[in-house]
Amino acid sequence: MHRRLYDDQGATTTELFAPLDGIAIDLAVDGHRLLGDHRAGSTTGDPLHADPDLHREVQRIVARWPMVERRGGTDDGGPLEWVQNPLRKHAAARQAIRALLARTANGADNGPWLPETVTVPSLTPLPQGGDRRAQLQRLMGATPLLWNIEAQHHALQQAGQVAVYFDVSGSMAAWLQVLLQAVNESAQLVRWPLYGFSTVVHPLTRRDLAAGRVRSDGGTDIACVAEHLLQQRIRRAVIVTDGEVQRLTEGQLRRLRDARPVVRVGLLDGCDGRFCAVPAWPVMRIPPLDRKR
Repeated sequence: MHRRLYDDQGATTTELFAPLDGIAIDLAVDGHRLLGDHRAGSTTGDPLHADPDLHREVQRIVARWPMVERRGGTDDGGPLEWVQNPLRKHAAARQAIRALLARTANGADNGPWLPETVTVPSLTPLPQGGDRRAQLQRLMGATPLLWNIEAQHHALQQAGQVAVYFDVSGSMAAWLQVLLQAVNESAQLVRWPLYGFSTVVHPLTRRDLAAGRVRSDGGTDIACVAEHLLQQRIRRAVIVTDGEVQRLTEGQLRRLRDARPVVRVGLLDGCDGRFCAVPAWPVMRIPPLDRKR
């Protein structure tokens, strides 16, 4: 094996280390300067640490060795190939949040669609002063058969974007990335910024969610969400929580009944949603995080 390292045939690192697996080698070293000294807590006697140039040269040599196992680090790598990383996509949870946003924004289930006047291009046999092409045809002696006109008719539109309130208690930390992906996939339905709530409400930007950065005082009180809904005159809202919240006061319930905002709650699977019963907020259960994908 030693000879093969220096002839034209050569030897790979796998071939070099394979014979060593089954044997025990006892090296008697005379002296104190061992290359690559691994004594615990000792770097002063290691020439790799004492000489930076030697250290860089050893790194350069090792980097040129053929790759046997894919690892991170500074090396030349191996053959170029596609690599599939085992991402946790949480598909079911994201789909549930998207469905919750769509129901709230589109007005399904107790939220009527809003009427809208829509203008569409049409044709008519009656002369129209705004049709310049047909007017030019008449000046040239031709008789237009049909004239362009913009007709109006009534249609239904989405009820509006949704304000999203996210529970930022410690138990919800793993859901930050899931929420960000879900709202990005339904960006046209979401009113930015989102809001995080503990016992106070504060804005959440995309950057905050991507970084997993939130502000929380450790408590959870749904009353602060109710006050924010009323003060900001929010018409449509989604609340995502694990249900460990305090109850609304009678005064807040009365004001919510007068203001009549459309509120739906995304409740983590298996959590207590009894706080939604009195204000009559519909609840959608969100599946647990997918541990395999």
